[in-house]
Amino acid sequence: MSTPSVQEAAPSVDVAHRIQSLPRNQIAVLLAGLLLLAILVVEFLGGFFIEQRAQGQLRNEFAGTLATAASAFGQPGLSPLPDTAPQLGSAVAQVRIPKIGLTQIAVEGSSSEFTRKGLAHVPGTVLPGQAGHSIIIGRRTSFGAPLANLGNLVVGSDIVVTTVEGNATYKVIANTTPADKLPANLLTVVTSNPPVLSIAQLSIQAELVGKPFPATPRNNPVTNRGDHLAELIVLIQLLLLSIIAIPYARRRFSAMVTWLVLAPVIGALVVGVALVVDTYLPATL
Repeated sequence: MSTPSVQEAAPSVDVAHRIQSLPRNQIAVLLAGLLLLAILVVEFLGGFFIEQRAQGQLRNEFAGTLATAASAFGQPGLSPLPDTAPQLGSAVAQVRIPKIGLTQIAVEGSSSEFTRKGLAHVPGTVLPGQAGHSIIIGRRTSFGAPLANLGNLVVGSDIVVTTVEGNATYKVIANTTPADKLPANLLTVVTSNPPVLSIAQLSIQAELVGKPFPATPRNNPVTNRGDHLAELIVLIQLLLLSIIAIPYARRRFSAMVTWLVLAPVIGALVVGVALVVDTYLPATL
């Protein structure tokens, strides 16, 4: 009678227990490295989908605004021009730059939480198409990088902006134009320079073609980005507690149940930490 062969099972490797057995300083370095990697993934990969989703919502919002705008001549029930400044985060303009294939909705606001959605109009400056200086900012590397190719614009390139008052066309002028010779009706588009590092800024200036639109109320300049330190500390603490909970959960539940419950929680906390960290980074990164 032949003896059945006994197949020796390979020992399972419990990653959580192995991490727990490391010295505390190594665990801290490992978690910091993993968190940094996660932040980069959110900024440069997940950020694309965040920006695309936001732009889809903003297009619908802005289309509804234009449908009843005062500039939609010949249609009944039109809204008058705004008598209050736009709300922060609301869609204020569509910006089209044919030279670089860009068409985006710009929102009101100048901090990172607004440029995650795409282009942003800087509060305190006039809306595009109006008399004076208007400033639009956007990202060059992260969250969809709408202004990745801004440096490809040349003198004479068109920037077409649509607001509730109608379409306005700007022509790019030379960056070497002296400050005292800049046109009165100016649009400046700003992003980071160089890409990724964001040490300085890349600015493209353009002159309004034709007469400006009537002025509407504008917001006061926004100088601070808010303090999110307490929120960041709480999120990091919750993230650490969720990771520490893994080996304890494994003692009571199967690996599948543990990861089905904790993986979404850890993932959501990582994204939350990344978004809060982003508020401390340049809005044009």
